[in-house]
Amino acid sequence: MKKFSSATIMLVIAIFINLNCAGMYKTDNITKISEAQAKGNTVIIVAYKKNNDDKQNALKKANSVLSSNKNISVIELDITSEENKSFVKKFGLRNIDKPAILIVDKYSNLIKGVLANQITADNLNNSIPTPTYSEIIRNINRKKVSIIVVYNSKTTQKDSVTKLANSAHEKLKNTSVISVNTESEKEKNLVNTLQISNIKKATIIVINTQGQITGVFDKTNSVSDIVSAATKAISSGCGAGCGK
Repeated sequence: MKKFSSATIMLVIAIFINLNCAGMYKTDNITKISEAQAKGNTVIIVAYKKNNDDKQNALKKANSVLSSNKNISVIELDITSEENKSFVKKFGLRNIDKPAILIVDKYSNLIKGVLANQITADNLNNSIPTPTYSEIIRNINRKKVSIIVVYNSKTTQKDSVTKLANSAHEKLKNTSVISVNTESEKEKNLVNTLQISNIKKATIIVINTQGQITGVFDKTNSVSDIVSAATKAISSGCGAGCGK
């Protein structure tokens, strides 16, 4: 069974706030965000107070992500505009002096919020949520456990592991089974975060409702092992091997 480093024991989730656009005035910008999400896009919002060099640099940084990612929309948002008042209030943007960048996924989860001058283009690119990452965040917001089947074209035991995951899912409420192909370019950021690119056997990773990895399993494990991990919470200070 693969041993994960302490860095991967807690799934790296900076922020997961639900952006409920339905509770805001339907301004042009809110409509643009909603329309982009309806297409399955992640939205990068550049929030600014002044249309100056700082804002243009932030916009350039945001647009740089487009060259290496599909399904991304970049939207500018003037925080001094009256029509954006409800958005600015919700995210506490009123007093920022420098442009900020917000990453909102297709499910309206705020994945990251940072001043534009505090993040590089590479770090911004690495912060774009993968489809599975967004599913995990969505599950956390819904108080659901993620049972993740990890595989690729070279791994063995995928069918057995998938059957095991589904059997555990049937015994538990509020769980979701997600399959991740480590060779998928769309999942590159998540694969790097979880350090799962070199697995040789199909593997199950259990992430609880707090975003903690509480178990890593293969076909030799039982349904009860997965059920136990799904209901387990671990302290954030836990070391390597925690939850095993």
